[in-house]
Amino acid sequence: MPRKLSLGYSLLCISPLFVTCHLSYAEQVEHIEVHGQRSSFSIGVATEQVAPSADVGEWLKSLPGADVNRNGPVSGIAQYRGLYGDRVNVSVAGRPVVGAGPNSMDAPLSYAPDVLIQSLVVDRGVAPVSRGLNTLGGAVTAEFYLPAFSATGDLTSEHLLRGGYRDNGGASELAFRSMMAQDDHALLLFGEDLCGREDQEDGDGREISPTEYHKRSAGVNYQHQLSNGQIGADYQYLNTKDAGTPALPMDIDYILTHRSGLSGRYELYASDIQWQIGYSDAEHAMDNHRMRSNGDPARYRKNNANSDAWDARISWQQSDDFGAIDGWQIGFDLLSENHDAVITNPNNSLFRIDNFNDVDQHHLGLFAQWHGQLNDWSIVSGGRIKYLKSDSGEVSHSMALMNPNIRELVERFNNSDREQSDWMLDLALNASYPLADNWLGQLGLGVKQRPASYQERYLWLPMQSTGGLADGKTYVGDVELDPETAWQIDVGVDYQSREWQISPRVFYQRIDDYIQGTPSEDPVVQQVAMMMGDDSPLQFSNVDAELYGLDLLWHLDISHRWRLGGQATYVRGERRDIDDNLYRVSPPNMSLYGAYQSDLWQAKLDWRGYMSQDDVSETNQEQETAGYGILGAEVVFQPDTALALRAGVSNLFDQAYQDHLAGYNRVSGSELAVGERLPGDGRTVWCRAEYVF
Repeated sequence: MPRKLSLGYSLLCISPLFVTCHLSYAEQVEHIEVHGQRSSFSIGVATEQVAPSADVGEWLKSLPGADVNRNGPVSGIAQYRGLYGDRVNVSVAGRPVVGAGPNSMDAPLSYAPDVLIQSLVVDRGVAPVSRGLNTLGGAVTAEFYLPAFSATGDLTSEHLLRGGYRDNGGASELAFRSMMAQDDHALLLFGEDLCGREDQEDGDGREISPTEYHKRSAGVNYQHQLSNGQIGADYQYLNTKDAGTPALPMDIDYILTHRSGLSGRYELYASDIQWQIGYSDAEHAMDNHRMRSNGDPARYRKNNANSDAWDARISWQQSDDFGAIDGWQIGFDLLSENHDAVITNPNNSLFRIDNFNDVDQHHLGLFAQWHGQLNDWSIVSGGRIKYLKSDSGEVSHSMALMNPNIRELVERFNNSDREQSDWMLDLALNASYPLADNWLGQLGLGVKQRPASYQERYLWLPMQSTGGLADGKTYVGDVELDPETAWQIDVGVDYQSREWQISPRVFYQRIDDYIQGTPSEDPVVQQVAMMMGDDSPLQFSNVDAELYGLDLLWHLDISHRWRLGGQATYVRGERRDIDDNLYRVSPPNMSLYGAYQSDLWQAKLDWRGYMSQDDVSETNQEQETAGYGILGAEVVFQPDTALALRAGVSNLFDQAYQDHLAGYNRVSGSELAVGERLPGDGRTVWCRAEYVF
């Protein structure tokens, strides 16, 4: 459907917006969730709080300190306080996620279906060591709905049906979630279909090509109740087809992933034992010619990548009468992953590059954490010992016999010591102390380490398989990279009364051996990179860096119907060894909203503003961006508990702007210039209906 026609059609969905303006702050506004002890605060956003999007990563923009690096409509990489990628621990339903491709087109949050997410939670400040293996850059958790047992023993059920539409891009969504239970059996089924049939448009009416997509997900979760606990099994199927990623050199042909797991929980006196084991198998194909213009068949490329992974975790924890952790928590976890990626030319059967060949990474972790009170202090403190062993098979290139530079890189990599291992240590302390009535002081201290990713270690040929950096540069890795070490401090206060809640934080991270691309001085690498159109290739190296800033969350309940609120974030990332800034750090930003609720109608008006970003990385030849502000509105009509109708508009005034965290256009022949920073979406009118029965 052409955008002009679909815009008129969609306006019918939101006509109540121009009659009345209400919002439910009980359902629609950011909230702070306390997990376990009061000293460990997490911030969360639920499905009902955000505008529908094909990318769950967009939800992070609602939370202070958090943002998303957007490489395509379904390829968003979580960012927290200027750090992103493998530095941010993302878990989906309590399990780590191993993507299929070397450029994070299937970033971890893409495995979290909207219809299944109960809340997306970010640990604020220094993440507890129990959150996962690598929490140097924070922790993001997608918490899923789980089937609940029947309290009466009778068969109970709850079913949700959802449909929605967004005019910009002709995007539709269809989804269902069904839960059925008896006294000792509970079952959840879900399915979701997301489809963007047209390219999205920016505020100037230009098509952002390609941004079409089609993504399907389905699964099942079964739980069985025991006399002293429960056991369960789950399975998830994900199929993404024909999805554009204009910030990357290729688009998604398909991503086909199967994820399955077993889990259990047992009560043992005043403690619990919890365990889980999971397996994932993913196949991924991408190319540079089906969804974008590429006039030279000799330069056609297709990358077939796959991964498989095993993960497991077992923990013992002391708990109180309500099931919250109270005392010690001790656990062990592991993650074993394997990656392959082969590049070919569909027009030349002789062309072949081993992008990555039989890359193994085996992570092990042992942690102990204590939750409790010391006088008036509430404390969560712990340590984690980590071990990583990684290796790679030998590589090859079909042009090695005729190109001595390529042959040199092949032989150099194959003769290198590819088997590497690292021992690491994480320490974290989070404490809170009552300063006065309604005031609570917060302190976080940490030492965190992160090993090199397999791209940073084993990328042997100058290429852009960089975990989604999307800077247009070619990179080579270094098998002997040292782990990053971050020294962290987070200080703040929380004030909460019946009307007010305000929560500012100031933070600082000093990171030694930060892994960053630096100009390669290797003439062989330079010669091969020039063949690929890059005269200044980079090599992943250990440098020194620091990040600092502040963020703020607040709201004011004016009355039982009216609420105002917002958040603000300032992050600065710098190199300590040279005078330069870190790449792709979110600009200073803030958001404000006004909310009103009546008996049947709820509505919200929100504004989000970003300042200009001129603290950019010269090393990455990063472009500056101008500041901007966009306005959005939403209305909800809920005549009863079964039916909810939502509609709204994003970027109400069709503002043309560039999102600093979007990459650069890599697509020739589109309405955007090659190398131009990708623009943000123009005005988008959307509607969604949900029925629960």
